[in-house]
Amino acid sequence: MPKAYFLGTSGWYDSGTGNTVCTVLEYPEFNIILDAGGGFAKLDRYIDLEKPAYLFLSHLHLDHISGLHTLPKYAFRHDLHILLAKGSVNALKVFMDFPYTAPASTFKKRMNYGIRITALPARSIELPFRLSTLPMVHSVETTGARIEAAGKVVSYVMDTGYCENAVELSRNADLLIAECTHRPGEKNPEWPHLAPEEAARVALMASCKKLVLTHFDANRYPTMASREASGRIARKTFKNTTSGCDGFMCGF
Repeated sequence: MPKAYFLGTSGWYDSGTGNTVCTVLEYPEFNIILDAGGGFAKLDRYIDLEKPAYLFLSHLHLDHISGLHTLPKYAFRHDLHILLAKGSVNALKVFMDFPYTAPASTFKKRMNYGIRITALPARSIELPFRLSTLPMVHSVETTGARIEAAGKVVSYVMDTGYCENAVELSRNADLLIAECTHRPGEKNPEWPHLAPEEAARVALMASCKKLVLTHFDANRYPTMASREASGRIARKTFKNTTSGCDGFMCGF
């Protein structure tokens, strides 16, 4: 059974409730990493670096990419493929270079593996899984993902207001991983994000099997109890909901 490991479950900044967002999907032949916030620094505790790894970036806000600074600690056996929206590729290349961090261009020589940045849709490489993407509703270019592999479907919906694209990507998913930035009942059209009841509505409308909430805004959710309270709100709409935390694992 494939597994999902939640390495970072906070949004905005690292806090006592967790590192910023990073999730790993473990399959028998490869691993898929979903975003690279502060939790990315714990990657070697959870995955076999001998397997091919694919990193999907939903967007380039710092709480989703800051962990890339820790890449030099990892000895991947294969080139690391980074997948993201075409309009974000050049900005990522700027971030993954001097003066911000170790230049991605030097990894093949110094680390024995390369960094391969690929614009979505990823037609230039052959993926061992089916990846479908759609734009989300956010303040910057943001992409949601639907991953189909090993007979299972995972939907990944980060940093977005409620939208039909989120529902479409999540149709009949075995696992929906959805952000929970806003407090129950909170809305902000200028800063679109999901509240727990909205994430649960996506799961319900899409007929998902399981929902895990993550990306809890560190300022709005300062305690684990506040996260659990949001989980209870979400379960009123979608029963099989879990409030994620760093170190949480679930099969799907």
